[in-house]
Amino acid sequence: MDITKRSTSPLMVYLFGEDLKMILRAYNNCIEKLAQQHPYLEDVFSDCINRTGFIFPYMSVEYGYYSIKKSFLPKNLKNLVMGFGLIGLAVSVDDDIVDEYSGNHLKMVSNISVSQLIQNFAYDLIFSYHEREKSEIVMSEINRALYYVARYQYMDALNIVRFKKKGFDIMQYLQAARKTVCPVKHGLRLGMRLANGIEFIEHGEKIAECLGIALQLIDDLLDLEDDIKNYKEAVTLPMFLLKYGRSPEMVFILIQKYLEEALRNTMFLPFGEKIERMIRGFCNIKNSTKEKIDAKLERFRRLLSIECNF
Repeated sequence: MDITKRSTSPLMVYLFGEDLKMILRAYNNCIEKLAQQHPYLEDVFSDCINRTGFIFPYMSVEYGYYSIKKSFLPKNLKNLVMGFGLIGLAVSVDDDIVDEYSGNHLKMVSNISVSQLIQNFAYDLIFSYHEREKSEIVMSEINRALYYVARYQYMDALNIVRFKKKGFDIMQYLQAARKTVCPVKHGLRLGMRLANGIEFIEHGEKIAECLGIALQLIDDLLDLEDDIKNYKEAVTLPMFLLKYGRSPEMVFILIQKYLEEALRNTMFLPFGEKIERMIRGFCNIKNSTKEKIDAKLERFRRLLSIECNF
């Protein structure tokens, strides 16, 4: 089960370039160990191969550390921080549990099992580390991340009901979009804390806030066709704009503003070039997404009129 060759999606290559090989090797080792411990779930662990739930949190830690020290995490810290990435993976598996509830119940149950096993493995890695102070730093960021992920995921689910009854609200939508901020934000915080760069955390948080919301907006653009088919009311900003006959251009303008603000904050970091390259990767993704949306715009409008009777 070698994911170093399989998980090189254009998204990951855009964002991390050559650094991606480093993270995929580490990720491969973790998933293989889990699969060996629980061979009856090997197929389910194989499904984890294509997830980005591990890569974003872990790479955020690496880049947060690099922005202070101009080097990646030392070897003795990598296993410790691996636990943070695995918690991110468990959260992404949890996301699918609700999606499977009304369909494949067996897949839903296996996801619950896998999520719990991943979390247990992560905590074992963290608590086996010999320096208690550093383990506590990792756990404090995990606890914060999990708290805010749960809070914004609940808000996101509530918005679907609320928008159906009262109509779309862009402020509530953007607030719930912050669920995507949490893994990047607490990854950057963790990397900076481990590098003793506490005075730069404020700028790291601002970068993460901007990147997380930009990523959620891009994700909603890419999910536009499925959202139109699954919901009768506008539940995302792209869908809302199309509903009222407007171009989704406003979404791309908003993404660009968030990316520019993130880029501006890298100037305050001692060595922000890795994070800067990641932001420029987001710009490439935004541009390629725009090409896809523009090519399908008329199709989306026809779908809206058929599926939602707008």
